[in-house]
Amino acid sequence: MITPLLILKLTVVLASAAVCLAICRPLDARFRNWLCTFSIVLALFLPLFGALGAAVPVPIPAVFTLASRSGASSAHMLHVPWHTVWLVGILLVAARNVAGLLYLASRTRKATPYRVVDSVLRMELNSVGASVRIAPVTAPLVWGWVNPVILLPEESSSWSPETVRLALLHELAHVRRLDLWASVLWMFAKAMYWFHPLVWWLSARAREEQELACDARVLAAGASPTEYAGLLVDIARHVQSPATFGCAMVCHPNLLKGRVMHILESRPRPSSVKGLVGLFISLGLIAGAGIVAIAAPDHPATANDQHVYKIGGDVSSPKVISKLEPAYTQSAKEKKIQGSVLLGVVIDASGLPKDIQVLRSLDPGLDANAIAAVTQWRFSPGMKAGKPVACEAHIEVNFRLK
Repeated sequence: MITPLLILKLTVVLASAAVCLAICRPLDARFRNWLCTFSIVLALFLPLFGALGAAVPVPIPAVFTLASRSGASSAHMLHVPWHTVWLVGILLVAARNVAGLLYLASRTRKATPYRVVDSVLRMELNSVGASVRIAPVTAPLVWGWVNPVILLPEESSSWSPETVRLALLHELAHVRRLDLWASVLWMFAKAMYWFHPLVWWLSARAREEQELACDARVLAAGASPTEYAGLLVDIARHVQSPATFGCAMVCHPNLLKGRVMHILESRPRPSSVKGLVGLFISLGLIAGAGIVAIAAPDHPATANDQHVYKIGGDVSSPKVISKLEPAYTQSAKEKKIQGSVLLGVVIDASGLPKDIQVLRSLDPGLDANAIAAVTQWRFSPGMKAGKPVACEAHIEVNFRLK
């Protein structure tokens, strides 16, 4: 389960990455891209260090309650567990990626093989197991992991050999840099942490740095900056919608201005030694932030945190601070079921109800609604020797038709 503590740890790591990206702005794009990838790998591993299931004093609501009213009828309450909302978000993001994958698969099925004339390019393509095809796409792109496929737009048949060479060099750079595999990491991160804006922002930055790094490789291969920038601008004019999955030569036309300026300026960058030093310092800062986040306690520090007491003697009873009345199910209303559900619950040292069990059932639907309501109750915890402790308690939830 996603908890505020996990979100806090995630924010610390990603915010540190954002700061390091700003510091490393003068370095090569490849170094900044490595920073993005390192930060998301660390973020994906955070749950393995105990952040999942952590208890904190201010939790994300376990249940979201939606109410609607029509005419003179009574309000109907719909209880949606938080983990359901989280899973729905994961499924929506995953569906978006699957749709992109299906789109590229359909474009590839309609593609025709393209014979590369340049012998050097042919050797490079064979060395990475990539093929080239003409497809109904609006920009050159590459996708696939084991046997990558480079798709060229249909109008590329009228391009000059040098223009085709530039496009293929860019997409080959994505393959050699393993950008397609890095994109999978970002796909998982955006699905898992779909609610966190920094994940989406860093993902966009990673894609931007990927493109800049590939542009640098094309220029290093002897391409004319003016001609290459002109190709990007010409392709951007025809881009209708960026590919959802894979690496496209012009995937975000709104970032084109920065790329073109970067290509035309051709500023000298720090040497590889300086770049690596800056990179290692930045990685150390991000790793340090991750270590601090991982080391944060997953549970409130209380003397009797692990023990559950029975009420009585020197253990005082928890007191209800706030409560949510349970909703009737339509089925129970029609059957005119009335009575009470007896629940066994542990009120932890933070005053949160946990381990809720039905001790006396009334109706399956009403039992579930009783649990959903009590999950949102808040208590002042039981006390022992002046310190909050976890206590066992019985709660009777009444259902009465009016």
